[in-house]
Amino acid sequence: MVAFHNGAVTERDSPSTVSRVPVVAVLLGAVAIIVGGDLDQADKMASVIAAATGIVALALQVKAARRPEEPPRRAPLAGLALCAVVALSVLVTGSAPVPPAVRAALPAPGTGIDHPADGAFLPTCSDARGNAGSLSGESIWLISRNPDGTPYFAREISVPGPWSSSIQLGTETPIDAGARFRVELYAVPDDTDLPADPTQPVSLPSRARKLDGVTVRKDPERIRCA
Repeated sequence: MVAFHNGAVTERDSPSTVSRVPVVAVLLGAVAIIVGGDLDQADKMASVIAAATGIVALALQVKAARRPEEPPRRAPLAGLALCAVVALSVLVTGSAPVPPAVRAALPAPGTGIDHPADGAFLPTCSDARGNAGSLSGESIWLISRNPDGTPYFAREISVPGPWSSSIQLGTETPIDAGARFRVELYAVPDDTDLPADPTQPVSLPSRARKLDGVTVRKDPERIRCA
């Protein structure tokens, strides 16, 4: 847009120039999201880009309205630079490495926990039963996992065929009464030694595979072991 001020000819950004800034920013953001490949963050990034472009457009309009005698020649470039920074940040976020997911249970045919049932209330000292298939080069451990996730009381069960083993949920104190515990089966390499002290945390080998598991509750009325 050309304007006359005190006999001098000046050039001002037209409204179309300002209006093009949000369009360019949105295009940059879309490209960044697509290239980054993190479509789960699309809604979040779209909100960030929309807010940034709105602020840039408003700032350009206010500056043009307050100081018409000075042509804001560099304002569109500054706005585009800011939008490019936002788009690049989306690209960097989308390309960041994703931590590996926790490996799911790998069931073995005919191997599982039949008792206790998921959600059952159990005394501190109880028992578990189930069936186990034959695993080549692996043994099967039964463990109880405390509410904080630490595994304790590992016991090796007989394979193949039906099995029965005692389990213990924490200690004989009411401190964790009513808490949730996990009773789980793991396949471990045959050369893995059981902990000498079952009351100490179990260090599962890196090649351990979870075969089955149930969540149970520690019965507040049956804290003491018989």
